[in-house]
Amino acid sequence: MPAASAATSTKRKASSLGATAGKAAPAASKASSATPRSASSSSASVKKAKSKAEGTGALIDGHVSQTQVEKALKALEAHRKRTQTEEEKHQLPLSGLDDVDGEGARADPADVMWLMVTTKTINENAPPKPVRITLPHAVYAPSSSVCLLTKDPQRQYKDLLASEKVKQVKRVVGVTKLKGKFAPFDARRQLMNDHEVFLADDRIVEMLPKLLGKKWIKERKSPIPVKLSGKGAAVKAEIEKAVASTYYHRNRGVCTATRIGTLAHLSTEELLANVSSALPVIVGKHVKGGWDNMQGIEIKTGRSAGLPVWNCKMQDRWAGMPTEEEEEERKRARKEARSKKNMDEAQWYKEYGQDKDDEDDEDDEEEGEGESGDEEPEDDASDDENEEDEGDIEQEEARARKVQKKSAVQTASLSKKGKK
Repeated sequence: MPAASAATSTKRKASSLGATAGKAAPAASKASSATPRSASSSSASVKKAKSKAEGTGALIDGHVSQTQVEKALKALEAHRKRTQTEEEKHQLPLSGLDDVDGEGARADPADVMWLMVTTKTINENAPPKPVRITLPHAVYAPSSSVCLLTKDPQRQYKDLLASEKVKQVKRVVGVTKLKGKFAPFDARRQLMNDHEVFLADDRIVEMLPKLLGKKWIKERKSPIPVKLSGKGAAVKAEIEKAVASTYYHRNRGVCTATRIGTLAHLSTEELLANVSSALPVIVGKHVKGGWDNMQGIEIKTGRSAGLPVWNCKMQDRWAGMPTEEEEEERKRARKEARSKKNMDEAQWYKEYGQDKDDEDDEDDEEEGEGESGDEEPEDDASDDENEEDEGDIEQEEARARKVQKKSAVQTASLSKKGKK
């Protein structure tokens, strides 16, 4: 019996050990199978975080995401292709727009890409002269038609361009022709529609707004100032640089548009490079207050809605803007400056103007003393003229009284008829 009991106890221990080993084996296999899954999930999360960090880390001027700008450019390009297909089905092409190789080639407004910059405050002292920004890729197509506005004689500049073989300038117009041949509105509008880019001698820029009119500013075809006072090679380089650059037009509002290229001759990567080059110059050098004064940035075409690529945070929306007390203080300072200016003018007149009047009176007296006594007939003639003027005034007053009396009689008669 004792031997049997020992055998049974030995069997029980062996079975319990086997069960324990059996339980441990699935657990080990489960752990071994769980290890690669956890490793794969962790590597996926690392890759996702890395890609996210790369997407947000590539910033333009430390603020705008390049990924967001690229998405906006691709979306606008897809929108343009879709609308272009629909337009080709229902509309005829505009004259001159499809003639890419012709002399009158112009970009379709729907292909032109614009960078819209919106600030929080206005710039009251914005200079009217546009700012030139050099870009890695030209914003105008090589076949774009360029018109050059010059001082007289225009033949001198035509010969200069021909000798330097500047083929992009299709027409040269002098000031005399602007005042004569292109003085009518229809002629000026036709000139504006015939060319894509307008360059102007910096010596005649000030007189162009009166000669061209506001239509050119509305169509964003304001002439670009260039220096034409140099020699042939320098003039050629100046024209090529002016056509290859873009321009930031400062105004007294809060929103400005800068051309960054066209979809017809630039790829998405090239447009992105232009945005990356233009944005730091615009905000860093020419926006008062820099990024603290920025509200939003959008990208759009000439015929699409703007796609936002950057907006300031809500808590920073009013940061940097003057408070009501500061605004009142600024208004008070402007008012004081105006009153001081008026006082200065009054003081100047008080000190110098009175002396000038006295000098004029003395000169008149001296002239009167130096003249002969033959002036009496002239005095009589002047008296007669004064009498005639008084008579004319009396006649006009009498005529006016007659007209008033006649109108009163007509009004009375009409009122009586109405009562009847």
